[in-house]
Amino acid sequence: MEDIKIAVLLSEKLMNLLQLILIKKGPDGKPLIPVTSHVHLAHKPGVELLRRSYSYSDGINETTGQFDSGLLFISFQKDPKTIYNYPE
Repeated sequence: MEDIKIAVLLSEKLMNLLQLILIKKGPDGKPLIPVTSHVHLAHKPGVELLRRSYSYSDGINETTGQFDSGLLFISFQKDPKTIYNYPE
């Protein structure tokens, strides 16, 4: 039970920090995180967007000899048009 309380507290602190970062502006007066980014769009009032990341690795790429790995993001939202303002 204590672990859950700690997780909730950390989550709230991270959300508060994110809100501060979203309003922070650079020397040029523009937001540090572009208003067109998914992070900004997901935090508009009235928007609910659930995101989940998954890391993957697929061994060594035979062509490049490099390790093939990365992150895959999945999001769930009721209507993507309300977040991304897609034209009809």
